[in-house]
Amino acid sequence: MPEDDRENEKQNETREHEERVMAKTAELIAKYGMEGPAIFALEVIKPLAYVGGQFARFFLAPFLPIFGDSGDSIIATLEQQDNIEKIISMIEKKEREKKKAQSIATESEKAKESDDGTQKK
Repeated sequence: MPEDDRENEKQNETREHEERVMAKTAELIAKYGMEGPAIFALEVIKPLAYVGGQFARFFLAPFLPIFGDSGDSIIATLEQQDNIEKIISMIEKKEREKKKAQSIATESEKAKESDDGTQKK
């Protein structure tokens, strides 16, 4: 029983780490305004995510110790198709939020301009 508890705890930690990696990835993409190209690229590589992860492990193996355990865990996160789909969903959500915030800002500016125009008359 204690082994099952440890295994469940380790799986929960892994899931939490994957969620953090995916959230940070989506956040960086949204920060730089690269939602469209990123979604396109992720959709294209999604079917080959596992193979890409294996290639990354092979070619980046000499450099992974520099990053510690995080390099391998990032590759492990990104080689799962479900996680790629979650990242795409997160990016789309952030894009919708950004557009909503922009439209609200635009509307408030228009309202402010119209108020200024009516006060001048």
